[in-house]
Amino acid sequence: MISKIIVRMLLGAAIAGCVLATSPYLNINRDNDSDGTACAVDTPHNDSFRQLADSGNVLAGFSPILPVQAATKSAKTPASTSTKGSAKASASTSDKSSTKASAKTSSKAAPSGKVTIFFDANGGVGMMEALSVTEGSDVTLPANTFTRKGYVFLGWTTNPRRKGNELDDQATIHDASAMKLYAAWEPQMYIIHFNGNRANYGEMNDIYGIYDTVTHLPQNRFTKSGHRFGGWSGPNQKSYANQDDVLNLDVGNTASEKVITVDAGKPKNKKYSFKSTQGSCVFAENGKLYLVTAASINDAAYNKGDTSHYETILTKYDLSTGKAVARARNLPFDHGNGICYNEDNGHLYIAEGGTYKGYPSGVLEVDENLKKVKQWDFPLLTNIWGIAYADHHFYLIGKNEDSRNSFCVLNEDMDTLAINPVDEYYSQHYSSQGIAADDNFIYAVSACFNAYEWKSKQRINVFDHDGNYIGVWTIDIPNEAEDITVIDGVAYITTNEKSKSTLYETLLPSVTLSAVWKK
Repeated sequence: MISKIIVRMLLGAAIAGCVLATSPYLNINRDNDSDGTACAVDTPHNDSFRQLADSGNVLAGFSPILPVQAATKSAKTPASTSTKGSAKASASTSDKSSTKASAKTSSKAAPSGKVTIFFDANGGVGMMEALSVTEGSDVTLPANTFTRKGYVFLGWTTNPRRKGNELDDQATIHDASAMKLYAAWEPQMYIIHFNGNRANYGEMNDIYGIYDTVTHLPQNRFTKSGHRFGGWSGPNQKSYANQDDVLNLDVGNTASEKVITVDAGKPKNKKYSFKSTQGSCVFAENGKLYLVTAASINDAAYNKGDTSHYETILTKYDLSTGKAVARARNLPFDHGNGICYNEDNGHLYIAEGGTYKGYPSGVLEVDENLKKVKQWDFPLLTNIWGIAYADHHFYLIGKNEDSRNSFCVLNEDMDTLAINPVDEYYSQHYSSQGIAADDNFIYAVSACFNAYEWKSKQRINVFDHDGNYIGVWTIDIPNEAEDITVIDGVAYITTNEKSKSTLYETLLPSVTLSAVWKK
């Protein structure tokens, strides 16, 4: 893995020579600017949203979805136990860690012929006006304005103790009636690193914590000659004993900063424009940091099966200068939904997408010069949305007949080792985007296509290497987040802005516990 020091040095050089958040867009080919033709940003991958419901209350008049389950423990993660009252949400529950602001809903009575829909923060804070509507009508709910420290808003439920949600934010209710809707929340996760603090021997894997849930620290595995282990030093100089129980070391919030905007330019046929930039990957090569993006003309004609003017382009940018250093036109991939870098052979692997039957839907392997090496097909998946590589394994998120989101584990020879449906962890209207992997976790971006309101409506679902769900974060990026690379706790996320793409550096929520040594 690339060391954090190298990444920071490379990215520091990149920032010094690139277009930053306060600067205009960088146009690599200023003579080949976009023609500004209006088009849809993207076609979501969620063609079927209806899912099953659990045994909880299901509100008539809308399609129920599966609940978000409790986090599944990774083989590398210690068992966790809930604190008293931490997950016992009710209409009167308040967020103990929040300010004194109260969570209120207006209680005005509805006029004759009208019914009222009330909103309850269910442990959160803020205020939302009650909604007076005509009984039996179709009603679109207002955007949620409640917040809760350490939690992600999932949607609405009619049962305050139900896990998961029955209605998404701004959902439409058919045949409206009087009701009270409770905010549904999921606690955020955070990563716990262990630092040996000049230890002579030993190493420890990262683990995770869930907000408002006790995490049991593993036994110390570091040793230092002539010293005995005296516990851990954590945030704010707090001390923890060996195998201690810890709570809320972090709230689980991410923080994103814009780094650079790049432009794929124009297709060879300049009557057209690239309509989307999808897959991307950040990697180090020969002491420099690079970004590779995939753009295509996925216009209305292409989406009807007309490939007569279809073009793709794979572009490699030097992040120290912001300039394109290599391009490959018309490689045989569909959207190019996701890209990963194999540090063992220097090759890139492109998840092709497969919009329609007959379109490329596997994985395209290209070498360091962006030349095609091989086409990989996967009979167990009809479409592939994202691909990642770590520790001699590939990880895919894709679709098949049984699931619109299936997690696959493959060895370095692309043999499938396991496949696991994960639909229940993608809320209604949320679509799989790109994924990333490191030595401990899998990070999967999902975006809400309900209203194309990207800011605060995009998430990172986190899994272990076996595809077991761990937890979730929200990301505050104003455009559609397409793909992700994670290097030493920093996520590099790119957006889809037609021919352009903006690279963000997103700090993932984490804490470091450092070993304390005593003579």
